This record gives sequence, structure tokens and C-alpha cells, in this order.
Amino acid sequence: MKDQPKKTKGIKKPSAKKSKKETQLGTPLSTPSQRLQSSCKNREQSTANKKKSQQLIDYDVNFNIEDHNANSSGDETTYADSNYVGSFHKLLEHDENGLLTEDAVAQFEEMQRRLRFDRDPDSSQTNGDLNGIRRANEMDQNPRIWVNPQSAFSFSLKGGDISFFKMRPAPALNSAENAAEMIEVYLQTLCRDVAFSDYGTGLRTDKFRLDNGNYISLTNFAAEVLNQFGEDFRGLKENGGVTPRTLFRGVAKVNSNTYSDLIGGYVSQLLLQPLYPLFPSGCAPFVGGKIGVNRLNQEVLANPQHYPIAGEREFGVSLEEFVQIQNGFIPKQYEPRDYNQDYERHLINGRDMGSLVHTDSPYEAYYNALNILLYNDFPRSRDFPYNNGNILTEGDGHSMGPSDIYTLIAEVCLEAFKASWAQKWRLHRKLRPEAMAGIVNLSFNDATYQTDRFLHPSMFTDLSRQVLEMIKQRNISQAECCRMLSKDAASNYLLAQMYPEGSPAHPAYPSGHATVAGACTTVIKAIFDDTQNFAAHLDRNNDRCQLSKVARPHPDMETALLSLEFKEDGYEIPNYREILNTMTVGSELDKLASNIALGRNFGGVHYRQDGDEGILLGEKVAIAYLQDHLLSYTENRFTGYTLTRRNGDRINITSDSIDVIGHSGNNV
Repeated sequence: MKDQPKKTKGIKKPSAKKSKKETQLGTPLSTPSQRLQSSCKNREQSTANKKKSQQLIDYDVNFNIEDHNANSSGDETTYADSNYVGSFHKLLEHDENGLLTEDAVAQFEEMQRRLRFDRDPDSSQTNGDLNGIRRANEMDQNPRIWVNPQSAFSFSLKGGDISFFKMRPAPALNSAENAAEMIEVYLQTLCRDVAFSDYGTGLRTDKFRLDNGNYISLTNFAAEVLNQFGEDFRGLKENGGVTPRTLFRGVAKVNSNTYSDLIGGYVSQLLLQPLYPLFPSGCAPFVGGKIGVNRLNQEVLANPQHYPIAGEREFGVSLEEFVQIQNGFIPKQYEPRDYNQDYERHLINGRDMGSLVHTDSPYEAYYNALNILLYNDFPRSRDFPYNNGNILTEGDGHSMGPSDIYTLIAEVCLEAFKASWAQKWRLHRKLRPEAMAGIVNLSFNDATYQTDRFLHPSMFTDLSRQVLEMIKQRNISQAECCRMLSKDAASNYLLAQMYPEGSPAHPAYPSGHATVAGACTTVIKAIFDDTQNFAAHLDRNNDRCQLSKVARPHPDMETALLSLEFKEDGYEIPNYREILNTMTVGSELDKLASNIALGRNFGGVHYRQDGDEGILLGEKVAIAYLQDHLLSYTENRFTGYTLTRRNGDRINITSDSIDVIGHSGNNV
């Protein structure tokens, strides 16, 4: 990959003699040509500093994104003689056990060859061109096809080249970490219908009946199971262990001591707060108070964040249906009863999260988050001259304001998808959880697959086996409940899917949803003051006796919200004051990213690291993009973007450097 052509950035320096008026960046430039010339000059001067900053975002122009053995799990080499069992090959032909057929192995090897970079842009059957690769479903009337592998080779004119972002290697199929992640996905399936407010209580939806007639807290059991993996489980922990409070949450930090995802309930305020219309047209919300918007009944104008309610029928529960789904067929489609036809509700459990991320548009959640922040007039970054007193007679808008940030989330969304696809198709090609469950299921019929060559022994400890038996009983219950198949057909260890099609037709690692989440929340942090206390600003105009607008879903009325401060009738949250004092704009953006990313795990289509590492990839993509984007500003005395990363570091971003100004204060 060292010979891969780098994209050309910037514009060729004009040959004309420099104007006497030309000065350093930050002073007024009188003509467009002078601005272009200054931009080119500053790009040249910034090269050395930018190389240093690239280390902070794992950007390496010598990185070989197509060296699977060196930079990923190595599973394609390890299992080349075992039908490439550790790799993604959905839509190719699988046999009755879910393994590739002999012909499909040849097709997979041809796919590997075509997923390599070719310097000739006019070449065919390279650079992700999979035309002619035989799929198992080609005779279907409306066959599924692979999702855009050629975009993994696309170029970018702004931000970093998608080929040079490095990620942590995907866990190998037979690693302890992979076993921990698969068990966690099984546990998320078991906990899909447990209300987040019931976690750890052993009551209501968290009350689970064992075969011996005893009852347990399902989420306490889930935490106990994950703790057996120790450091091999990389999810959120407190005091060294997984608890119901940390279960299935993200790992972002507000600072070195505080995890964003542990501040308040499971669901981000940005997925709960109502959506109000912006006046006028979202471009200048400060005008709202001047035109009498405050006289309107805002509650009538508000749209609550209600979402469709998915039914409990699931898919791919029998081996026959599982193989059909791997081959690209959809054996059972949705029926009207699979979604509540009467009303929607707030997000209250894992099934709701899994449904949310099956029906959302690419950056819908972040567009809504922007509407919430703008409507409530949350302060924007003090780095901007419009906000720090340096520009008094003008307001922001198309630069450093709403138009800028609405466009930014769309732009970085695309760059994040491209970077994610480069990793998915060209490097990792990691199998989806549904296929991993197929191997687990096969291991109970073929002891070969219970050896540590294929699956780590921690997959079969007493606790892990208990999880697997609960999964089998759950699958049998699906057969009984839905009357779609026999008990014998459902008596297996397959991973029941929330979606009829199972996973998407592209590899698992990293998650596209997660990468977009990381990118979009990062640019929102760059525009807004992400250190702003969320409750203090949201409640700034409350009457003395009015409860905080920081909300949670009502435990008994699923279409209603309840103030975090409400403490009657047993609804009190003991540490509500601590939550209100520590919740920030940044922490809720972090939690929003985690909710969207890990919601895909509830659906059964991703593992934890697909989400956690995907968010980090998106963050890197966004930072590189912002370094180029700020060169478009002509406002004086702008010192760069400042934001808090998901690891808790507070950074300042300029076109040629990234400075850590929080934890270490070191120049990177």
C-alpha cells in the first residue's frame, strides 16, 4: 500500500508576486486569490506539526490496510483450510450446517483478490468490483446484494485518506475476548425486553424464572457471567467489575474519573427531550425571543421522541432459516403484528434500541440532537469570535453557526461511512454474530469446533453453558409463542435476530452506525461548549418550584416522561442531585453515540468492539476533517476547535496541530 497514490490537497500556489497586504492567518485578506495563496502557504508550513498530530488520531500514511495478518485477526489465514469459518461471507453458498460449500470457498478467494487496491482506476474486477462473484440467491426474484464494497476505495478531498486510519485489530475467532463479546451478545438477546429502569432489581421485567422454579435477576446474572472474563471483557466496569448499572453501556469518559455513560439513566437526554420547531428556520434562534416566540404554547408545538414498538417475534431461530439467511434469502417477512399499529413510545428497553437503529436514517439522531441544543439555545464554543466578544455586531450562521454544523454532520457522516467500509471490506472482513452463533451451535454436534482452535474454552465454562442453555430455551419459546416452527427445529444455540434479514450484507467490524455516531457527535462538540452543565442550562428559566426538565421515561406510562427530580409514589432516584450536577452536553453526546452504536448489538448484528472501536474511528475521522474545515473560516482571532474526546482528553484542534490541553497538556 505504500505505492498507493495520495490524494492532492489544497490548490496550486499562484505564481503572482505576494501582495504587501498579505499577512498571517487571522488578519483580514482582501481578495479570494490572497486567501487561497495564504491557505496554501499555511498548509506547507503546517506539514511538520501535522505529522505529529497524526499520531493522536492513529493516522499513518505507511499503514497497509490490506495486510490482514499484520493488522487484523489473521483469521483468513488461520481458517483457510476450514472453509474460512472465521470470516464474513454472507450471500455466498452455505451448506446445511452454515459452512461454505467448495464452490463458495473459491468464490470467497476470488472476492479476497478483488478487494485489493489497483492503481489503474479503469481496471475491472479490482478495487471492490464484485461483479460476477456467484451468490447463492441469484435466482431469487429480488435477491440481496453486497453493500457498496467499491466505496471502500473512494477518495476524500477534505479530511484524511480513508486508507490510512488505523484501528485496533479485530479479536480473533478463538480468542477469549471474542468469546466474551459473543456471550455478551447472547446476554443482550436474553435482556432485550428488560426495562432499563428494572436493571438490577430482580423485579418486573428483570425477574427471570429458571427451570428449577427459582427466580433470579436476569441483569445481575448477566453481570456475573461477564465478570468471569476479567480483562478479556472490555466493556464498562466500576470498581473493577461489571454491574447491572454498567451493563451494555459505552466506555466514554467526561474526564479521567467519570464515565459519561454512568451519568444518569441508560438513554441519552438527546433521545428523550421533545423536539420543538426552530424560529426562524433554525438559522438565528436568538431572534426567537425578539419576535414573541415565547408567547406561543411550546408544548403544543413540541413533538415527543416516540418510536415504533417492535413485537417479540424474532427470526433465524431454526437451522434451516439460519442457513437461508446466510445464503441471502429472507425466509420470513414482517407482518403487521410485528409492530404496534396503535401508538409509539419512548425508548425503554433493549428491543426499543434495536428497533430504533433498524429504522433510522444515517444521521437522524444527531440532527435531532442539534435541534434540541439549538432550540434550548445551549452556548456554542467560546473559541468562536461570535461567542467570546470579539465580534459584537454580527451573529454566526454559515460559519460557526447552525448552517455550518448541520452541514458538518452530513459531511462527516459520509466520511465516516467510507472509513468504516474501508476497514470492513479491505482489512477485517469479520463474521457477524449470527454466523458466530452458527459455529457455537455446530460445536454441539461436531466436537471439532469445541477445541481451542476454533472457540476459546471460556465459551464453555459452567456460566457460559448456562447462558447457552437459556438461549436454547428462549428459542424454543419463540417456536411455542409464534407457532412458526417446531420445538425440535428451534432447539439450538443460534442467535435470534430482531430483523427478518438478519445482519446487513457487509462485514461486522467496525459498525457503520458506530463510526457515524463517533464522527457526528465529535463535530457537534466542536461547535457547542461540551463542558456546559446540561441541567443548569436546560432549567435556567424554570420557576422556583418547577422540577428539572432533565427527564426519564415514566416507569408506568410509556408515552410520558418524568422529571429526574420527581420523588413521589416510589419513583425517587436517590442520587438525582449528583446526576444533575455532573451531566454535561458532552456526556449526553457520548451517551447518544453509545446508545446508537450498542443498540445494534441488541438487534443481534454487532459485537461490542464493533461499536466501541467504531465510535473511536469516527472520532478520528471527524478530527482530521475539522483540521481542514477550519481553513474555510476567515473570521479573525479564531484559535481552533476545543472539545473533549471519548477518552477524557480535552484537545484543541488547528489546521496543523492537535494539542492535549486537559489531562496531560502535552503537545502531540
